[in-house]
Amino acid sequence: MRFWYASAPPSPAVSASAGEIFVSPSATQQFALIVHELATNALKYGALSDPNGRVSIEGRIERLHGGGTFSFSWTETGGPPVTKPTRTGFGSVILLDSAKQFADRVTLDYARQGVRYELQIQLDAIGASYKQQAGASVSDFRAASLPNKFQ
Repeated sequence: MRFWYASAPPSPAVSASAGEIFVSPSATQQFALIVHELATNALKYGALSDPNGRVSIEGRIERLHGGGTFSFSWTETGGPPVTKPTRTGFGSVILLDSAKQFADRVTLDYARQGVRYELQIQLDAIGASYKQQAGASVSDFRAASLPNKFQ
């Protein structure tokens, strides 16, 4: 998984550090929804709604005994004071309920100084591989993971 900037250059308000990880199509879809929800909320209400706000995104792979975990964190700072929402909506379903279907640990903290969201996931739960096969390119991996009708 890489953080791609499709239509705009990276902003100094956002820092991202992560290794490259390949995950299943369904995990990719879940991560996309999660990051989209976090970014939307940061722009509307959180750190990215303030010129002094910052978002730090970190992905980390920890290998252990032939398996391992992927940890993802989103941390907002410098934005307006945070208050916990008074109602739960579709965003909460994406960030909490959907994420709990594949993550071992999901944390959403509405700290006054900024929102912090964390996931910890077993690599095999998301079909992850973190070592590219010799001679295979990223496009080879993408093509291999697409149904035949899309190739």
